[in-house]
Amino acid sequence: MSLADAAEPHWLVTADCDSQQLTPVMRQVLEAKRAHPDAVVFFRLGDFYELFFEDALLIAPLLDMVLTSRNKKDARPIPMCGFPHFGLDGHLERLVAAGLRVAVVEQLEDPKRARGIVKRGVTRVITPGVVLEQQALDGRTSYHLLAVAAHGRGEVGVAVAEVSTGALQAGVLPHGASLDAMLARLEVRELLLTPNLGGWVDQAPCAAGLPRTVRELEPAARGASVAAADRAVSLLRAYLAEVRPGVLGLLGAPQALDALPTLTLGAETVAHLELLRGNRSGGREGTLLEAVDRTASVAGGRLLRGLLLAPLADREAVQQRHEAVQALLGDRERRTALRAFLRGANDLARTAGRALARLCVPRELAAMRDTLLGLPALREALAPVGTAPRLAALLAMLDRADGVAAELATTLADEPRNQLADGGVIRPGFDPELDALVSLADDGESWAMAYQEQLRESLGLPALKVRHNRMSGWGIEISRTRADAVPDSLRRVQTLKHVERYVTPELADFDARLQTAAADRQALEIRLWNALCASVGAQAEALRQVGAALAELDVHAGFAELAAQHAYVRPELHDAEALELVAARHPVVEQALPHGGFVANDVALDAEGVRVLLLTGPNMAGKSTLMRQVALCCVLAQAGGFVPADAARLPILRRVLTRIGASDDLAGGASTFMVEMRETAAILRDADAGTLVLLDEVGRGTSTEDGLAIARAVVEHLHDRSRALVLFATHYHELTALEGSLEHLANAHVTVREVGDDVVFVHTLAPGPTSRSHGVSVARLAGLPSRVLQRARELLELGAVRATSAAATPRQLGLFTPPAPKPDPRRAALLAELAELDVDALSPRVALERLYALRDAARALERLENWTGHGVE
Repeated sequence: MSLADAAEPHWLVTADCDSQQLTPVMRQVLEAKRAHPDAVVFFRLGDFYELFFEDALLIAPLLDMVLTSRNKKDARPIPMCGFPHFGLDGHLERLVAAGLRVAVVEQLEDPKRARGIVKRGVTRVITPGVVLEQQALDGRTSYHLLAVAAHGRGEVGVAVAEVSTGALQAGVLPHGASLDAMLARLEVRELLLTPNLGGWVDQAPCAAGLPRTVRELEPAARGASVAAADRAVSLLRAYLAEVRPGVLGLLGAPQALDALPTLTLGAETVAHLELLRGNRSGGREGTLLEAVDRTASVAGGRLLRGLLLAPLADREAVQQRHEAVQALLGDRERRTALRAFLRGANDLARTAGRALARLCVPRELAAMRDTLLGLPALREALAPVGTAPRLAALLAMLDRADGVAAELATTLADEPRNQLADGGVIRPGFDPELDALVSLADDGESWAMAYQEQLRESLGLPALKVRHNRMSGWGIEISRTRADAVPDSLRRVQTLKHVERYVTPELADFDARLQTAAADRQALEIRLWNALCASVGAQAEALRQVGAALAELDVHAGFAELAAQHAYVRPELHDAEALELVAARHPVVEQALPHGGFVANDVALDAEGVRVLLLTGPNMAGKSTLMRQVALCCVLAQAGGFVPADAARLPILRRVLTRIGASDDLAGGASTFMVEMRETAAILRDADAGTLVLLDEVGRGTSTEDGLAIARAVVEHLHDRSRALVLFATHYHELTALEGSLEHLANAHVTVREVGDDVVFVHTLAPGPTSRSHGVSVARLAGLPSRVLQRARELLELGAVRATSAAATPRQLGLFTPPAPKPDPRRAALLAELAELDVDALSPRVALERLYALRDAARALERLENWTGHGVE
């Protein structure tokens, strides 16, 4: 629903405001709304943020607010809702999660000092891809803004920014290439594109529903000499200057997108393997991320999530990460110390961004300081494991923000208050002027008493008093009997009954300064704080590098902890197109079972040997689990982790393609079978050397004949036209005959044990095809009524299932010519008997008897063939 669609006829909306007599405040609201028509406007009024017009109508039910109006007596009142200012971040979080943009209008001057209406203006625009507000950010998730700009030579430039950390990457895509893989692995939150790319972006299913903004390139970025990636960067920077200009300085220099090759995992593969979201829970529960995440910091959690979506495809880089995990696995004491440090570590990159945007609070910078000051001791403690090259490189990066640490240590109070207005943020001794103001504001009476003692001694008047009067301020009181002893340097200002009041230039200055001390102190502390935030933000690149090093250390330590907890093994990587897993386990299912409850299996595939493994076995036997665990072991290994197995010898894959499970796309008008065929077509198009393919029950969504034909054709295509490593699970037992004709295909089955009419799932992979599917036995376990089960067995014994199916379902046109039916041995015997009959040797009576017998046999055979539909088996 758009903002305009939310309006009801009796409410006043912005489009109808020109003819209305609006108050000055409402005109400020209208100005902000028209400047940002695609955003919800949060308008600051005193201690509240208010929403008006269409925004109130849309947001009131979304945020559970009471919808009211500003001018209830008017025929068309202005709709209105609001909330206290301290609830801002929580409401921003909900709206950003819903994909909405929010423009925040703040008061630009102190209402107490304003003359007339308070000046207000939009200070920031929060969009799904441009978020810095702490409560609106999930610390373990990245928020990527992707800019896409076309180039005249047919290239498409892309630039992606994680604005909360300042990370910026740029690259080039061939025109016509799919955006889906990039959108999936980056979990893009918002799209920014030039006008000519809308149609191309619409072809990417992952782009559906993403908030998008269309902007023209600035003139300077349109020249023919400007590379495509630079155009995308210019587009992104111009957009940030529009919605959040204060963070432009946070963005680092553009880094090469995909500087290292990565394992491509499309959106379907990410979903099928349940890397981030469980198919049942829809959340983190039951996912690979939940099973393997042992990170201690939010930055480490973000990095791990990114690595699972885009594992590395560079063997040397992956091996270096494995060496780092091995070093930490072998030193429990130092691993434990590192994880303890990381649990309290500040998210350096995001804190730097919030400091630059003036959004952080003093305790965030205190946490940054404490983290940075602890790095020298951490480097020293980890030195013994720093012999691993990757660990050594990371430890060397930890000193890049030492200057920031020193500045924070000298500027920030040991335990600053969390609100700047409360004072106590800047360290005593850092600024003499602030110290004087603090002393004056907090302990002015001590100065007065010290001045009193000074005057008593210098004037010889021990009864002299320095006192404060509510009417006249601070003064010197001397008994009227001693007034003749008062020197001319004291100016008399008041005569009372028993005393004379005097003042000195020093006391007058003290009085004047004391009256403004609190305000002056706050103003100075704010200036010093802003300068500190600006300095921290200016060093965001160094902080980002240190934060990245800590995050990677966290991931390595987490993988080492995981390996120690669950006996994961370091995989051996090689250049051959082959994988071998010994006693491999599913990392998610294993943890859901009692210790030792998971049945491990060996799996081997080789492009030069058996590269297609055809899996058969009944439902629930574990075929899908087995296929997934092979893929998950490969993903984990290339993400830099160890794998759940006794031994692993793995290639560096470039792509994992999957088709597992049944689903449809009702919104897109596609049935389960159509979705299956689309995904299968994409797999056949992309599968090549360096690809692992998982296919489960291809062809089940159509008739048996067509499904079998399609499944066989898919297997043959993968076998003959790609060097992909393939796991193909099927209930079409006819496909097991392919082992004799396809050189690189082998049968395997997941075993079960028969106990009477029941089956026991053994979950062990064995060579060869399964004997039968045990469908009725599985149905019994599922709870089908006994009468239905008994009828199913009778039909199986009579061979009646095929006849019923053939009679009830019109034959669909297959993609291929169906194979000829097998010759029936009874028909052959009948024909042989007829051919061998010596008619001349028979008497007329015997010949007639034999003819009747042959006729009866032929009629019986015909009846049987009509009953079964495809001949008697």
